[in-house]
Amino acid sequence: MKKVSIIIPTYNKLIRLRLALKALEPEVDENVEVIVVFDGCDKVVIDQFHKLKLSYKPIEIINERNVGRARARNMGIKAATGDVVFFLDDDRLVNPGYVKAHLELHEKGYGVVLGQRNQLFMKESDIVHYYEDTTNLFDYCEQNGEIEIYAFGHGANSPIRWMNFFTGNVSVDRKALLDVGCFDSFFTKWGHEDLDLGIRLYLKGVRYGYTTKGNNYHLMHESNFDSKREQSAMNLRYMIGKYNRYFGICMMLRLLYMKQSVFGVKISKDQKAKFQMLSQE
Repeated sequence: MKKVSIIIPTYNKLIRLRLALKALEPEVDENVEVIVVFDGCDKVVIDQFHKLKLSYKPIEIINERNVGRARARNMGIKAATGDVVFFLDDDRLVNPGYVKAHLELHEKGYGVVLGQRNQLFMKESDIVHYYEDTTNLFDYCEQNGEIEIYAFGHGANSPIRWMNFFTGNVSVDRKALLDVGCFDSFFTKWGHEDLDLGIRLYLKGVRYGYTTKGNNYHLMHESNFDSKREQSAMNLRYMIGKYNRYFGICMMLRLLYMKQSVFGVKISKDQKAKFQMLSQE
């Protein structure tokens, strides 16, 4: 069986992180390690993390200053010993069988495996409750989760499958990661460091696969997208220059840049309504 490293960068979101780590308990055994990269977190957050009660001990990497998700994940990759590296956000809950579902495709020769992503609107009090008692956590996720659609398809033959490379739920052959140089350290601000890595893996000829069994659930939260708009635009401009000799890739990046320039980075009206409902409960 292939060994697995699960890398989770985090920045001061302990309440969500601890539930994400608790949900991983059924997945962790002698072949699975969890690496948490504290990226500029407050000391009190790290102190509280050390008091968590988990059935396994995560590997810790502590950055005193925030270096961004690209560099933080690269630190995790450097420390990883697994044959397959899973990238997971600190606010995503994995479904039972998550690791096995991804590995089934890696054993068949896929170097990149995309898992099904779901949105989950959960009250902060419920997040606290389910950390204390996970008895009905996965039933709750299944009943209330909403599938996040991959807009560009996820078939192995799609010419733009790299558009779906999101680190919220993806696993990658470690050798392939090292071959393409891991994440580009240019990305210190928000947005698209995962898309950039997905492009390079695609250009390297790494096979993409997709599993509906390797689910996880995103604990949705409100965000300041006004500040992220310019960060996203800056990163897209960098990528357009970086891939300007690849016509199809550059065209898709330009279209994404134009879309965000006109409409910004926004959440849907339905999501706004759900956030309002949560705040009123």
